[in-house]
Amino acid sequence: MAALVLEAGSASLTGRRPNNEDACLAVTPSTAAHAAYGALLAIADGVGGLPDGAGAATSALHSLRESYYASPETWGLEHAIKESFHAANQAVIVGGERGRATTLSALVLRARRWLIGHVGDTRVWLARAGRLQQLTRDHHLPHADIGALITRACGLDETINVDIQHGELTEGDLFLLTSDGVHESLSAEALLTIAQAGAGAQEIAEKLTQAALAAGSPDNASACVVRVTQLPAETESDLIEGLTALPIGALPAIGEVPDGFRIELRLHEGRMSTLYKALDEESNRVVVLKFPNPRHADDPRFVECFLREEWLGKRIDSPRIVKVLALRAGRRSRLYSVLEFHPGETLAERIRRKRSLSVRETLAFAKQLLTALDHLHRKGVIHRDVKPDNILIDEHNHLRLIDLGVSRIERLSEKTDAGALPVGTPSYMAPELFAGQPADERADVYSAGVTLYEMLTQRYPYGEIEPFSHPRFNRLTPPERYNPDIPAWLSATLQQACAAAPTGRFANVVDFAAALANPKPQPLSARKLPLLERIPPQRWRMLFLWLLAADLVVLLMWLLG
Repeated sequence: MAALVLEAGSASLTGRRPNNEDACLAVTPSTAAHAAYGALLAIADGVGGLPDGAGAATSALHSLRESYYASPETWGLEHAIKESFHAANQAVIVGGERGRATTLSALVLRARRWLIGHVGDTRVWLARAGRLQQLTRDHHLPHADIGALITRACGLDETINVDIQHGELTEGDLFLLTSDGVHESLSAEALLTIAQAGAGAQEIAEKLTQAALAAGSPDNASACVVRVTQLPAETESDLIEGLTALPIGALPAIGEVPDGFRIELRLHEGRMSTLYKALDEESNRVVVLKFPNPRHADDPRFVECFLREEWLGKRIDSPRIVKVLALRAGRRSRLYSVLEFHPGETLAERIRRKRSLSVRETLAFAKQLLTALDHLHRKGVIHRDVKPDNILIDEHNHLRLIDLGVSRIERLSEKTDAGALPVGTPSYMAPELFAGQPADERADVYSAGVTLYEMLTQRYPYGEIEPFSHPRFNRLTPPERYNPDIPAWLSATLQQACAAAPTGRFANVVDFAAALANPKPQPLSARKLPLLERIPPQRWRMLFLWLLAADLVVLLMWLLG
């Protein structure tokens, strides 16, 4: 598997000052123990006018490094950096000469993300796609007599207020960390010119410091430089770490253009999310934007489902499953997903519009649905919410499965399934799920069977099941009772797919699909249903009305006679 590959360098020159009170740190860990923490680069500048600037800068960097690489692996990156800054602050206060202080800017590159912690007027820059962006803001105030007055630094107070910035990495990113002796003498344009000179990271750091002194810098000149040359493959934890940092904002209005997506039409509004048709003005492509419901912003289970759907949607490559589109790093300013757009309707809308589907149409859709589920199951993914509302039919009658938010990923769910509440839509959930058993392929077989049953009858095999109820699966109503056009072999196949006991069902969707594609005639010895079950209810009603009318005619003739 590809790893994060970096090239780093640093340089620090005393210049016209009698002593160098800057310090640099560049750690690109090569040991397995440190690899999970990523690279750490930092720059510190002892606050002028205060004692022991060099000692303060060195102490801060040493404590920062020791604290960060000793932090528990269970901590999030932001938590680890904040705690490391607190440790650096205490190290400056309790060690060395009293009253000392230092600025501190730190950059962590881990997996596919970057994070900055910052206090003072050292700076962190990002050169990407021919542009240079300053990622930090200076914590100082101008003073007529002594110049800039530092307002935040390690050692100034018992507590420290750290600025945090974070984002996604792209290959080719070049980060610069500079002391004020560099960026006060060189413009952003000059910094970018040196950064783009095509040299290695160490050479760029040396050129930055030399150019600053050549431009007349009266201060120490220091720089750290790191270039991203290769990114690792994205994991679910990378996605969660990246997207959970994005805020859940208010739903957009029609005509609004968030992040370059022009909102054109609201497609669907559900309890958990809202879908919009939008034009991507960067690619001129029509897409679907899926925004989470802001009312669930504080629900970690909801956010986890939203992120899981995106992670899976990028990895399951199937023409029968709607694809989640990848975006360039840093484009999203809030949480949403971008999906392929396919004009059409949901299967639920199709059933309501046509009242029920023919056997031929149902079998055509069944083949596509079971193919989609097979693609998921081969990847170790159980959908867990197969139903007509989660099936999209396009204008060419091509079927695509949507909504992977509650899917179970076998290799990730072994521990998290224990004691978990059942998920899904009750009328489509396999009976064993109500008892707390984990979903497997047979559970998806059951949901697919209920879906086909509904296509043909507009009903459910065990009746509609209300949320929070305790259903009993005692008796399955044969589908031909509602639709006499259903052949006996298809009825038997659906009843097997919807069997209450998992062992009574098809072992997998492949076996289910094979039974639908190769119908077997019912043996002559097969038990016939009672007359009451063989005659559909609507025909009983017609017979009753006919008999009632006949009785009324007889009664009328008797009264008149």
